[in-house]
Amino acid sequence: MLTRSLALTIWGAPATKGSMKCIGARGKAKHALVDDHATTKPYVDKVVAAVMRKWPADQRASEGQPIHLMVTLSLARPDYHFGTGRNAGVVKDRHVHAFPTGANTGDTDKYLRALMDAYQAGHALHNDAQVVDCFGSKRYVALGDREGDVLPRPGVVVRVTPLVVPSADVPLPDLEEVTTP
Repeated sequence: MLTRSLALTIWGAPATKGSMKCIGARGKAKHALVDDHATTKPYVDKVVAAVMRKWPADQRASEGQPIHLMVTLSLARPDYHFGTGRNAGVVKDRHVHAFPTGANTGDTDKYLRALMDAYQAGHALHNDAQVVDCFGSKRYVALGDREGDVLPRPGVVVRVTPLVVPSADVPLPDLEEVTTP
């Protein structure tokens, strides 16, 4: 049973879990579903290996245990963020605070799907369906040292936290209800 929050840093460019495509029946082979992205399987295999190597065996989420997942993806900056000539390697001022919002930066939810599948395959999670709270962010790599969970080179920080079910004896705080007209 997972009893405490754990974080794992996995270095290297994150990959998305793409759509599935069907490979039609051929001869005696039946229809098969395969990942549409060539980078998905090697990346998931890398994450599975890291989880199996680094995750404490006594901290595997038990069946039905609700889990909070927080993921920070650090993506490589595109070439146009950098100057040229003597300024090669220096990020242009207008790109210092840029976010990876372009179509070629991948969908955050698809990165999360790949990671949750890998955590299940690596036995850190019993089933990725037990992730009931999930927060994912993608950023360009930090320009200097690590900035919180944003890494100085491509990679991902995954934080897994067990959720505690509130006791019936402890009242929930009052919330102000806001309604729309």
